[in-house]
Amino acid sequence: MKKLMLAFLLGIFLVGTVVAGTVEVDVIGKQNTELIVFEECEDQGFACTTRFNCSITIKNPTPQIIVLNQTMTPNQTSFQFTMPSNLTFALGIYEKTVYCSNSTNSGTSTSHFEITRSGGKLDTPSSVIYVLVLVGSIGVLLLSIFGAFIIPWRHPKGTDGYISSINYLKHFKVSLIFFCYLLLLWISNIMLNITNNFLFLSVAFNFFRVIYFILLALFIPIIGLTVLIIILNLVNDKRIKTFLDRGIKLT
Repeated sequence: MKKLMLAFLLGIFLVGTVVAGTVEVDVIGKQNTELIVFEECEDQGFACTTRFNCSITIKNPTPQIIVLNQTMTPNQTSFQFTMPSNLTFALGIYEKTVYCSNSTNSGTSTSHFEITRSGGKLDTPSSVIYVLVLVGSIGVLLLSIFGAFIIPWRHPKGTDGYISSINYLKHFKVSLIFFCYLLLLWISNIMLNITNNFLFLSVAFNFFRVIYFILLALFIPIIGLTVLIIILNLVNDKRIKTFLDRGIKLT
């Protein structure tokens, strides 16, 4: 189970990294946000003068032409075009083709930019950090589950079958179970943000979203239940200790 989980998480990162790295992009914009795209223009090794006119055509990831031969605005040594927010709703790689010309020279260039939910991109170093954090968190989770499993719940008994002492470790067992819940919430939140903001894997995003919101909805009830169990155990331990101090045998 551990190997399958790790393989699943690593697979998500590798797929996202490979897909994101197949096309080189000039700029990364945020979804549903205005984006300014630039194009450098050179004429025989020198910056284009204001005598040049540049027009831009943009295709979204579909690919569908969403901007056709629109005039770009001169900006010192480059030309720029402002994409309105209603044209940046599609996630993925956009292609822009720029045509510049004056009375004697002309040229065309094609490049790409990317639209993500966060306006950022998950690069290889960040991917490694996320993987290490996730693997570490899963490792701590598995150790906590193992610890909670092996810690005894019942009070130790003597050879006569009666309780011989109080098992105070069961309070730590309850705390470990609650800690496991917090780790699951932490891990699902990390995966939710990664699949939503960087990798755009809809199935994985929906899966982790369901898991995260279920765990989040249980936060207050689980805290209340944990505190209640600890209090009841403390009261019961005090009662049993009183009986043991009096020499009363309990099973």
